[in-house]
Amino acid sequence: MNTAPKFLFLFFILVSLTSFSQTKDLSFSATVGTYEEAQDKFTLAGILYLSDGITPAKDYIITINQADSNGDFNSDENDNLITSAVIKTDNSGRYEFKTFIPGTDRLHNKLQEIFMKVETPTGESYAMPTLLFDADPKLTKRCRKQIAKRSDSSRILKLEKINDKMVVNRDMVLQLDLERL
Repeated sequence: MNTAPKFLFLFFILVSLTSFSQTKDLSFSATVGTYEEAQDKFTLAGILYLSDGITPAKDYIITINQADSNGDFNSDENDNLITSAVIKTDNSGRYEFKTFIPGTDRLHNKLQEIFMKVETPTGESYAMPTLLFDADPKLTKRCRKQIAKRSDSSRILKLEKINDKMVVNRDMVLQLDLERL
């Protein structure tokens, strides 16, 4: 299984660090920048829970970053990643992203993945496990077995059609053993 090169991880951190200065205006729902033009649109929604798996994580900030449909990470004139979105969970811990299946980087033989970061109300940041896609042809049986052994296989997203829209409902638990940023 190919893992994200360290430079992409660092790029994610650098791009997302600038996103948290304007958090009071955030909603529990956001749309990735190029959503309207993209193919394979879907909504990623669920509830973020604290480590006990019961208590909703209220006012936590979640950032997603992903490649565009061509597998590229492009920035606007202010160096903000175009295919990024930031939300603040509501009182029930709910979050929602309108996004699309990212393209793959054929040069590096990369999986289709969404990078996710969570920031607590006290400012601590955690890298969540990347989200992968069940229909990704590069997600081989061997790779799936490794994911099942090493981590949570629920991070492999299976899109389902509900009311003519593609949806993934994914509740998440903020584990204490996540990598702090």
